[in-house]
Amino acid sequence: MQLEREDIGRLQDALNAVRNTCLVDHIPVGTDIDVPAAERILLMANNLRAPVGNWHPFDNVWEIARLKKDELRISRVLAWYLDPKAGHGLGAGFIERFLSLSEIHASFSSVRVLCENYPDGLTGNRVDILIDSPHFLLIVEVKIGAGEQPDQIDRYCRIAASRAGVGRPWKVVYLTLDGRNPASGSSDADQVFCMSWLDVACILRGAAEHSSDISHFLANNFADHIENIVRG
Repeated sequence: MQLEREDIGRLQDALNAVRNTCLVDHIPVGTDIDVPAAERILLMANNLRAPVGNWHPFDNVWEIARLKKDELRISRVLAWYLDPKAGHGLGAGFIERFLSLSEIHASFSSVRVLCENYPDGLTGNRVDILIDSPHFLLIVEVKIGAGEQPDQIDRYCRIAASRAGVGRPWKVVYLTLDGRNPASGSSDADQVFCMSWLDVACILRGAAEHSSDISHFLANNFADHIENIVRG
């Protein structure tokens, strides 16, 4: 159904009639007001309420926020998307895909996502993201520009194993621009999963596919930002 120009004029006349009679002792009736059909009014409202998903600004909102290549800021955004209780609008869609890609096959109910955490209480062992659940434990080491510290992944593996305890699955995700292997961590190689930022962008787009307009817009903007960083 196409919205006709005359419909707009008729609706405006109807609104004016209501406005003009609201200050007098007269309630307009159907014979006083000529309005478009109800379905045409609904169509008009939908056209005026253009979805955010169809809005294409010249700037990426994450670039406007000066996210740039700052590992700390990007880690915080990633942790936000990994938290199924956060207000990003994706629910558990992103963490479910992230865990599946990381080869963690466990329930993510009652999950806690912590950023810049010291899981062993020592200030020298700060992890970028800790995902803690009764069913598993996951440490995510975020790399964009910084290099790997000496024995960093070995230390994180020992921390994860100790905190997870007996019977609780654990892994360390080494997240880099190209998905490369870490220099350390060979002693627990089967517990270390290497992931690229392009993997993150891909699963983020998938998680946002059926989300609301604004959630879809923000998630795809973040994926765009990630891809721009990877491609330089």
